[in-house]
Amino acid sequence: MVTPLDDLPIGPDGFVLARDVSRLHGERSTLARAVARGDLVRVERGAYIASSVWAEARPWERYRLRCLAVARARPDAVLCHAAAAAIWGIPLLRSARRVDVLAGAPEAGRVSGSLHYRGTRAPEAHIVSVDGVLVTDLARTLVELTSRTTFAEGVVAMDWASGPGREGHSPRVPAPLIHERAAELELVRGARRLAHVLSFADGRAASAGESLSRVRMFELGFVIPELQYEFRLDTGRRAVTDFRWSRQRIVGEYDGIAKYRAAEFRRGRTPEQVVVEEKLREDALRREGEGVARWIWDDLWTPQRFASLLAEHGVPRA
Repeated sequence: MVTPLDDLPIGPDGFVLARDVSRLHGERSTLARAVARGDLVRVERGAYIASSVWAEARPWERYRLRCLAVARARPDAVLCHAAAAAIWGIPLLRSARRVDVLAGAPEAGRVSGSLHYRGTRAPEAHIVSVDGVLVTDLARTLVELTSRTTFAEGVVAMDWASGPGREGHSPRVPAPLIHERAAELELVRGARRLAHVLSFADGRAASAGESLSRVRMFELGFVIPELQYEFRLDTGRRAVTDFRWSRQRIVGEYDGIAKYRAAEFRRGRTPEQVVVEEKLREDALRREGEGVARWIWDDLWTPQRFASLLAEHGVPRA
């Protein structure tokens, strides 16, 4: 069966580009009709994607699609800051409003539609291609992102970078390389923030939720716990907890929804099986004499609620 999109040139990442339609069909009215029918969504000037893909994308996925759309529609554009982070897969706490691109002196700082032209002292330094998209390299992206964003967002990004890379043995980006990039870029604005983030970063954090949890503990004045503490339970099984305050014998667990929904975390189990296993694991921890505090993403965005939760479980103040 021929669908309305079958006669359109769809790229490998799902985008239909206006320039390709013009080359093949001689005019762009085909795109206008597809948008009017609800088959396509205009993501960026000159770049469209199937409505079904856009509808199913979560907010951070939509931001990455917008970044890809800019790159496909403007192949010479170099994505930087949050836009480059999205392409690299660096976790972002909040989707940025605009797509960041490197710019020379005349355009530096200008905002035009969905684009934010970022000025730089090194317009050609450390530019790489990722799946055909020009971006600042990972170290430069981390430096520029962390120096211009909040402490919490910087820690989430730097924890991810400090954790084991694809081989599972070494950091994605070692701290000396971060310092090297900052020096090369002659970083002044945000230099203290970057230093603070680097001193606080911990590659043992297994998710953005765990990183944000630690930031909130710090901001609210609680003792920072041990990370990834391992127990041998009376069931004979091994349990690694997100956090542990050893003197008080309290473990802390960040409950991310992905644990129950995402197939890669469930490893063939149903959500119900995951819930039951979590309950049995918590019961075993309590038999070890541990108090167990659990929280979710929403608690972290309501700091006083999170503070009350920690205090109720006996977590000490710093």
